[in-house]
Amino acid sequence: MDMFTVEKDWVTKAGYRAVVIVGCFSGKPHHRCGYIGVPEGHPCYGANYDIVQCNVHGGMTYANGGDYPVPSGLWWFGYDCAHYCDAPIVSDGLPRIDGETVKTLEFCEGECEQLAEELLTKKPTPGTDTD
Repeated sequence: MDMFTVEKDWVTKAGYRAVVIVGCFSGKPHHRCGYIGVPEGHPCYGANYDIVQCNVHGGMTYANGGDYPVPSGLWWFGYDCAHYCDAPIVSDGLPRIDGETVKTLEFCEGECEQLAEELLTKKPTPGTDTD
């Protein structure tokens, strides 16, 4: 079984490709992650996520090029919905923590749209490299 499934793949209002995936754990849907791909030539192309500070759920947790989350020539920035108070999609009967919520596809679409909008004008933090 795949480690994740692509739940939605689209072009944001800002013009960047976006992907929401559902990660799997023990073969069951666990949590969603969202990604925005920027093309070569973008000021943040090749940058680490920790030097491209954007306001997205839980903070950015991923930056890389290549075939993940989908094959492309883009540099992907991503976040996940597996933080404190983010409930897994399937709980397997485990008790939930008070205030824990499953982040919906609609929530992740909104976060991706917001991240894409921020990336329109974002540059890496001065004094850092892009390795």
